[in-house]
Amino acid sequence: MVWLFVLACNGLQAPKQAPTQDCHSLGDYALISTCVLAAIESTSLRESDSYLCDILKDSDRDECHFRVAERTDTPALCARAGEFEGNCRMHVFSQRFHKWLDTKLPLQEIALQAPSFISDVGLSPADPRPWSAIWRSVLGANPPLDRSRCKSLLNTMHQDACAHTAIALFQDQLTRAWTQGLDLCEGDLPPHIAPVPDPILEETLALRRTQNLCTQSPLPPPPGSSLPGTPKENP
Repeated sequence: MVWLFVLACNGLQAPKQAPTQDCHSLGDYALISTCVLAAIESTSLRESDSYLCDILKDSDRDECHFRVAERTDTPALCARAGEFEGNCRMHVFSQRFHKWLDTKLPLQEIALQAPSFISDVGLSPADPRPWSAIWRSVLGANPPLDRSRCKSLLNTMHQDACAHTAIALFQDQLTRAWTQGLDLCEGDLPPHIAPVPDPILEETLALRRTQNLCTQSPLPPPPGSSLPGTPKENP
């Protein structure tokens, strides 16, 4: 790890726990920041170790609290993550929902279970982002991709989040298959990514074929479908 290299170069012994004093003694802020941010990735953290972040400044401090919250599964610490708070809570939620989410259940039954788990991490059940994470997991775990399943949801926002997520998931599946060298330029898609017939997904495929699926460009552009209210990129 970087911080171990930094400490070694400065004649310091790498501690087993979070290296507050060692990072502090580096003097230069850039080295201190690198040391702390790397250290919290390589040591056994507890919620109380969030104090380490307090020697950092501005976005570095916010990112540090984000990482500690994520690694210790402590959504309350996300309140200290500044502009990253929303993404922080989403990361903790995404780590947790696999513990209770049964992807084989009907969508509406999942919709009745989820609000309490969403609230537990400090997100609002009216926020489409946690629902998008849920539906991505459910739809991805039950091929073929079928957007019509979203119509079984009684809440309009849940339906919209599910439908938008299905498009984004299909985009990601196309990108993954393309980077694996599969021929997606014409004809039927490989069975493992062929969705249930759907005019919207057919339009999505046709557009991607004009953009990159029939080319040898190094990387395709990012998917064009995103959920309303999507925040900034994660740190």
